[in-house]
Amino acid sequence: MMAVKTSLHANHLPDNLHGIRTAIENAVPHGRTDNGGKNDRGAWSDAPAHHLGVWAKMEPAYQAIIEKYPKLNHVQRVNHLGTLDTGNHFIEVCLGDEHHKSYSTQYAYDIYLKKWILPRWRSYRLSEVKAVDVKSGLKTLPLARGSRAKIRNLMSALFSHAI
Repeated sequence: MMAVKTSLHANHLPDNLHGIRTAIENAVPHGRTDNGGKNDRGAWSDAPAHHLGVWAKMEPAYQAIIEKYPKLNHVQRVNHLGTLDTGNHFIEVCLGDEHHKSYSTQYAYDIYLKKWILPRWRSYRLSEVKAVDVKSGLKTLPLARGSRAKIRNLMSALFSHAI
């Protein structure tokens, strides 16, 4: 996923977003047909020049992965770059000020809270939770360092707003 901040404000948008959605759907390939093959409508028939340039930078790392896991190689790899394809690829338009999080961020925070924070910390009072306990508790989570860092930052925000 990638989030891009724009200068859009609510007064820049129409009351009905159907036209914007239609324009996005016309500009960005989406869906899946032809079993993801040559005629897949969810892929570029000819990838744009910019995408080819980006792919040229990514391809060495891709080839290293393919050497280790050849079954992951796909003929349409370049033509799916920058598309909505299928699955959890999406475009989200959010409005709000600097203090509001996008829906996808709120959703991720909700998962972190329900799956990782509340099961471990719900029975504690704030005054009982010590930084050293949080740090050692985070180390035991079967997650990547980046995910543990996000949970730590979320807990820090919770403490900051609770005090």
